[in-house]
Amino acid sequence: MMEIPAELLAEFPERDNLVFFDHAAVSPITRRAKKQMLEFMEKISSPAKINIPEFAEQVEKARSQCAALINADPGSVCFVRSTSHGISLVASGLKWRTGDNIVTYNREFPANIYPWMNLIKKGIELRMVRERDGKIMVEDIEKLINSRTRLVAVSLVQFTNGFRIDLNALGQLCRQKNVLLLVDAIQGLGIIPFNLQETPVDFLAADGHKWLLSPEGLGIFYIKPALLNQLDLSIIGWNSVQNPQEYLNYRLELRPDARRFEEGSYNNLSIIGLGASVSLLLDAGVDKLFARSLEIISLLAEEMGKMGAKILSPMEPENRSAILSVAPANQDLKAVYRKLRERGVVCSVRAGALRLSPHGYQDIADAEKFLAAWKEAAL
Repeated sequence: MMEIPAELLAEFPERDNLVFFDHAAVSPITRRAKKQMLEFMEKISSPAKINIPEFAEQVEKARSQCAALINADPGSVCFVRSTSHGISLVASGLKWRTGDNIVTYNREFPANIYPWMNLIKKGIELRMVRERDGKIMVEDIEKLINSRTRLVAVSLVQFTNGFRIDLNALGQLCRQKNVLLLVDAIQGLGIIPFNLQETPVDFLAADGHKWLLSPEGLGIFYIKPALLNQLDLSIIGWNSVQNPQEYLNYRLELRPDARRFEEGSYNNLSIIGLGASVSLLLDAGVDKLFARSLEIISLLAEEMGKMGAKILSPMEPENRSAILSVAPANQDLKAVYRKLRERGVVCSVRAGALRLSPHGYQDIADAEKFLAAWKEAAL
């Protein structure tokens, strides 16, 4: 496998003698994050150690680390409560006109559906592209785009079968058609390298509790700087404005960057945890982590296929992710899932299949333990 220094691997989540192949659900946080969060808790539990300027510096350090993860300017990144929150900033903020339409996928995670469905009452049309053998084809998206299409909203990686869309081709299409592109990156960010300079998008949202190995309830939102003034703020507070600590100087002058969407006090604890985990991912190398996860998935797919399982995830290099969807042969899915849990395997059931999602800090030994459990549970 691609080598990662042992001292870095030691900072990733604890194993607890489990095979944890469920990073596409809710992941354990890294040891690095746990350490820094506990240090913060120690400080805020003592009046003498509360240091607001220091905490503010930690917030900005975390912002810079998250921006580095996607190769963006820190000023184009803000913290949000969730992926849903980030997407809703766009849904509620764009100046829609009756008759506009949005193109998305008919099997998206609900976070990338309901904010758009909520616009139907305003006369906005929601168009849904259908899959072809578990894949979303860019040419099918193109067929749904017309002169009234304002935005395409799609996940980098689909939560059901792990299909990874060709964002370069989709982004090029959107630019040609003068259509905005929003990416739900929660199932890819932290395990799949993402470079906005190579793959520009207009908006990106991702929560931290999956591949970013961070606390639940905090994520990031990226906005292309040129689009800042195209989004109205549906929520605004004291921290949205320039010079926010001039409390009695009431001047509604919005911050000139993405921090205008951070309306109030920060969730310092979770932000520190997110920054710590992202720094570890950067230190280890997301490209290396992705290569290791693909090696695990390749072994799982090959060996489970030999045992009669049906592999439902696309295996072409350009469409692969760190998610493997598989259906056992001639066995009750729920019973297999239960038996795997009894044998120390943690995974999920999604869309009528088992969803396995190994991270790059894991190794072939984890795959071998899983396969041993699979032989007992599914054959």
